[in-house]
Parts: sequence; C-alpha cells; structure tokens
Amino acid sequence: MPCPRLATAVCGLAVSASAFTPATRQPVRLKPLGISNLLNRNKKDEAEKPQLDKRGFPVGDPRSKGGTEQDIGLQVGPLMWRWPTQWPYPPDFYDVECNATALEYFKTASPAPVFSASDLAALHAHFERNVPKGGVVVDLGAGEATALPADFDVQEIWGVSAAAEQMAGNERLTKKVVLDLNDPSVKLPFADASVDVVLCTNCMEFLVEPVAAFREVYRVLKPKGACQIAFVSKGAYDNGSGERMAKYWGDFTDAQKMYVAGSFYQFSGGGWSQLKGYDLTTDPASQKVAEEENPLQKLLNRGDDGKKEEATGLFVVSSVKAEAPPPDASPMRVMQYELWDEPALLPDERRLCTERLYALFQKFGAQKQYDMAEASVEAAKELGNLYTVLEPMRKVLPVPIRALLIANLAPYMAAPKADKDAIVSNLLEGLGLTTPQEAFWKPVGELTKDLAAEDKIWLLVDFVPCFGRLDLFGAKLEAFPKVLASAKGVVESAFEGAPLSATEAQLLAVDLALSDFLLLDEPTDAQEAEEAFLGWLAKLCRPELAEILATRKAFTTSAKAAEKAAAEAKM
Repeated sequence: MPCPRLATAVCGLAVSASAFTPATRQPVRLKPLGISNLLNRNKKDEAEKPQLDKRGFPVGDPRSKGGTEQDIGLQVGPLMWRWPTQWPYPPDFYDVECNATALEYFKTASPAPVFSASDLAALHAHFERNVPKGGVVVDLGAGEATALPADFDVQEIWGVSAAAEQMAGNERLTKKVVLDLNDPSVKLPFADASVDVVLCTNCMEFLVEPVAAFREVYRVLKPKGACQIAFVSKGAYDNGSGERMAKYWGDFTDAQKMYVAGSFYQFSGGGWSQLKGYDLTTDPASQKVAEEENPLQKLLNRGDDGKKEEATGLFVVSSVKAEAPPPDASPMRVMQYELWDEPALLPDERRLCTERLYALFQKFGAQKQYDMAEASVEAAKELGNLYTVLEPMRKVLPVPIRALLIANLAPYMAAPKADKDAIVSNLLEGLGLTTPQEAFWKPVGELTKDLAAEDKIWLLVDFVPCFGRLDLFGAKLEAFPKVLASAKGVVESAFEGAPLSATEAQLLAVDLALSDFLLLDEPTDAQEAEEAFLGWLAKLCRPELAEILATRKAFTTSAKAAEKAAAEAKM
C-alpha cells in the first residue's frame, strides 16, 4: 500500500492567519524543506540596541572612509542588509503635507539641497569609480544640475522629472521628459534594457510611490546597468521644501534613510545585486554634531546670501541589475531568473517558491518523470498568474503557506496537456472565492469540515491538478465524493466504541481515499478502482487503521519537535 497522502478538503476556506500553526506537516511527495523553519527564517532574536550617533550609525562605526579603492566610504556591504518578508512601512509613511501634484508643485518650487564643494567633489569621485562610462544615462528627478562630473564620458543624458522649469536650465541634459514619478501608472519612455545608468540624486525624498518607480528603473536598465541613489541630510534643505517631502524624511536618521533607499531595490525586483550603502560625508562626525547642537553656529556659517556654507551629510545607496543566467545554468538559477521581474511576488515569496520548485524538480527527476521535472523549471513562469489569482487571500494565508500552495500547483500548470483554465477555476472554487460545484466541492468540504486549515490547503495541492487532466482523472473525480463518504463510514465503523474524533476520522478517510483511489495509477477504470479500494479498506482491522493514523499524525508531531529544537538552539 502506498504511503497515505497528507491531504484534506477545503471548500469555501474561510480562516484567519492565526489558524495556521507555525509547525506544519512535511509533504510525502516532496523533499522536506522544513516549512516551520522557513516561517522563522527572517526572525531574529531581540538584541540589545546599540547606542547611535546623531546620524543614526552605531557609535564607534569607522568613519575613516577606508576599504578598497573602489569602495571608499562603504558602510553597508551586500551581505549586511536584513529585510522583512513584506514591505515594512505603514500606509502613511510616504504621506506629504502638500496637496498639489508633483507637476503642480514644481512649477513654482525649486527645492535644491546645498552641497559643500568638498561633498560635491566626493560625489563626483564616487561616480567616477562606480558609474559605467560611455552609455545612456537617465537623471531621475532631474533639476538645475546633473551630479556627474563635467568631463564624464556619456552617450547622452536624459532628464526625467516633474520639474520642467528647473530642467530647462540644465545644459547637461541631452533630452528632457516631464513626468510625475509619483504616478504609479506612468512608464519611463525607454525600451526594456536600454539604459546603462540611472541617477536618483536628491530625488528619493520626494517619491511617494518608490516601488512602482523603481520597477520601471529595473525594467529599463540593461543587465549590469547601475543605479545610484544619492541623498543628503535633511538639514541641507533651506527653502521650506519639507511640505513636499515624504513624511519619514523629517523623522528618520541618515542611517535609517539608507535602509529605506535599499528597500526601493529590495522590493522592486529580484534581479538587483551588489546592493551597497556609502557614507561620503567629508566633514568629521564630531563637527557635524557640534554644529547641530549650536544654533548660533548655524547662523554664523551662512554667507551673505543666507545659504549654508558648511558641509552636509552625503550618502549613496547603489545597486546593479544582474545578468541573465548562461545557457548551462542550474535549474535553480533559471527559476530565480524567471521570478526576478515578477511584481506579484514579494522577495521572500520568490525565495520560498524557488526552493519549493527546486525540490519538485529533484523529486520528479529521481522518479524519472522527466516531463514533470522540466515542468517544474518552467513553472516559475506561472507563479505570477497564480499569485494574482490568490491576491484576495493575501491577508488570510501566511507567506510560506501561500508560497507552498502556489509552487506545488505551478508545475501542473506548466505540464504538457494541462488545462490551465480548469486548474485556476477549481482553485478559486476550492478556496471559496467563487461559487463551488454542487457535485464536488460542497460535499467534499462538508465531509472534511473539521480539519485544520493548513491541512485543507493540502487538499488543493492534491485535487486541483487533477482537474487539469480530466482525460485521466475525470471519472474518478466524479466518483470521489461518494467514495470519500463511504471511506469515512468504514473508518467510523472500525473505531466504533473507541475514542476517535471527527477530525481524526476525516483525516484518515481523506488520506486513504486520495492515495489509494484518486491518485493510484491502477486500475484506471473508476468503477473498478472504487470497488477495489472499498473492498481493501473494509478488510483493514482497527489496529492497522490506527497505525496509519498514527503515521499521519507523526508528521505534525515531528515538525513541532523540530520547531522546538530550533528555538532552543537559538537560546
């Protein structure tokens, strides 16, 4: 007898996220990935918060601007960033005081920070070291001047900004495009992979839809193209432009703003690489702190025109668009690449789905189901559609559960001869997002109504792909509700007078009906398969059924034990 499947029914699933326990079972069909560990992968033990300086960097942080010649001023290297599973900022994070649109505001306003000569020289030197030469440059949020050195070799510089008046006086710009970068529907006027460099200099503080804007940046950049976000401390602005700046700008430290800038990359595309944060401030931190603490000194440091003459905090957060994998790349890299540009997936969902799809690839390959192994690689292309379909469940299904469900269904969407529309429609019915079939989902849901929510999800993994191949499973699916009801009756009769809960009876019946009727290859005739299954089930005695149930329940027990051991190991 094949190992019982760990499946359940899910008709009109209506559960809260709290219904999913951190420790869930590991599927029989897949190489175990430890879902409970995935749930906790991004959780960090609470550590003592370090004492911060005035700009928010830990006290004692090196300010020598040392490191390699290429990475002068590097503060945060590619491996030092830590991200949550979802966009971490509240809805009002990017609110602005000004009600006017960016196009309206910049007709009269001209917010421009004051750079010291030394800071501007440091920024020019950074661009000389880190910006590719001889290509097409886009100055995002362009104004009266472009921050590249005067003799920097470029093919052309496009200015893209809402500040038409300011761009008009910028002689460095080859072409000028007036756009509201805060309109998420706006597309940059460039073909895919046609731009070498994007500069975002003193622009991030005015963005209220940064993820949408940087998805466009990612789209237009060539592979190995670079993006440089440069910003200054909030004190560098003296012309009352705060009303147009995002809410966080006046509250966050420079170090926190560096993290915010990094999140633009992290949450806009999966193909960003070499994410780095630089502190290019040229004045010593102690001088900056002393000046901030002495209002009189601020006045003394102004020239006749009232502008600041002292240096300001200057920071850059940069990243590079990764190249496509070579033709001989591993399946894992191909899957990752296919998900780079998928906007429907969060970064953690890309990772979880890739790991799950790779496990399926290995499983199908070991079983010599080479068509399904290939489908597991191609399945990455189906994930975006499935995530869009499940968008109404985003607040109900936790990220790992949603990734697990979708990644397990996707290979069957990509499989030869699969009916994708039937798979999607039955997924919606099974989750209760559309009216379920009277003949199937309603009776199956009633027969499994006491099962745990995470177990109900697994029924979708088993059932839904079968609807994509009605030529193979149509007759068995039609008979399944009756077979499941009979199996449940046999199980309850076998345990008559013994302690067996409704949940246990349903769990055992559905596992057996799935593994030994619906998913069993032989016999192929539905009537013959039904008679064979029910005849075999009737011959099983209570101890045998109890052993099967204990095996089934052991998955959850072992997962909880692993969860506890992992937690203790961190202590």
